[in-house]
Amino acid sequence: MNDSKTESEHPIPLTARRHPLIHEIRRGFRIACGGEDPGHLVLAVSGGRDSLALLIAAVVLREQDDCAILPRVVHVHHHLREEADAEADHVVEIAKRLDVPSEIRHVEVPTGTAAEARRVRYEALVAAACDCRSPLVATGHHAEDQLETIIAALGRGAGPSGLAGMPPRRLLQRDVSLIRPMLGVSRNDAGDLCTA
Repeated sequence: MNDSKTESEHPIPLTARRHPLIHEIRRGFRIACGGEDPGHLVLAVSGGRDSLALLIAAVVLREQDDCAILPRVVHVHHHLREEADAEADHVVEIAKRLDVPSEIRHVEVPTGTAAEARRVRYEALVAAACDCRSPLVATGHHAEDQLETIIAALGRGAGPSGLAGMPPRRLLQRDVSLIRPMLGVSRNDAGDLCTA
């Protein structure tokens, strides 16, 4: 970002740049990255408020002198819903306004199931990370997603390890890890940041 921009020219309003959630997301990045800032990373942005809050926070953090973060937006287009084209265009437009490189990865979901969509989505995100030599893919999974994961594990009769929920970091493929810096953030707080 150009620091010489006036307040009226800045793409993110001051109230959003000072939102307390920015600090929480930076904390989440550091937890997932062993106390460090993430550096180069792929942001998986669907266009929903959770992933948009992650993008906004990454842009604000990118501008801070003491934070090393260089985001790249990747939107995975599954071609499963009528509104998917508009969502992809929306993500690219927001990334452009925020001066973040972006791309759309088109995938086919052979069976149309949620599990298959998730599998091909992560394959596309790993490929994007490898193409731009990023060791990290960040998603906007939040506290409610974590709770749903734990409840589903309870329903399956999972033991203590299964009840731990989603880890803040896990290996997707050799040299590429998935990080979830928003696990301590509520869906409402993510929406509040987007509104700000």
